[in-house]
Amino acid sequence: ATLCVLGLFNLNAQEPETITVGSGGENFRYSPTYVYNKYSITQQIFVADEMQNKSGKITSVSFKGTKAATRNFKVYMVNTDKTSFSSGSDWAAITENDLVYSGFVTFPANDWVTITFQTPFTYKKGKNLVLCVNDVTGSDQMSITQFASDSKSDSRLLYVNDYYNGYDATNITASGTLESKLNHVQFTIVDDGSGEILDEA
Repeated sequence: ATLCVLGLFNLNAQEPETITVGSGGENFRYSPTYVYNKYSITQQIFVADEMQNKSGKITSVSFKGTKAATRNFKVYMVNTDKTSFSSGSDWAAITENDLVYSGFVTFPANDWVTITFQTPFTYKKGKNLVLCVNDVTGSDQMSITQFASDSKSDSRLLYVNDYYNGYDATNITASGTLESKLNHVQFTIVDDGSGEILDEA
């Protein structure tokens, strides 16, 4: 009987949960992408408290836009001790191993879009989280969608965009713009125990 009870607890622990960050009281046009330009990179920091001190495999992220748009994204995630960005060149280091999604994303008007990762991300307990969106579309859109966001007291968003030149999130040489904002997002997370395991020294 004891084994059955333990089994049930383990099943419950692996149910997907939704972490909602912010309320989306504002709209902001530059993050996670600026559709009026062909290329962009954004990095934003979500702190452990906003992640509700959960850990495990993050399997998706959702954004809410105001107008319809289709963009080609590379999405990266990393665990970090950073709590904010100190300058326009203070990008978090990203590698190809941090890629969680690559492909097209279609935003509906005034609704959520969920980006389901091709590679789930192991979010470590107690860490902060960098979410990096590299827009590699190569075309612009006149109808500018804005994205649900919230103001913060510190610079937790860093972004750059360009009409002529693309960016590589794993080698950012451009100086970006700091903003005290954060996208209103939803993460899906599964507590499979992987976030409890410390990195090897």
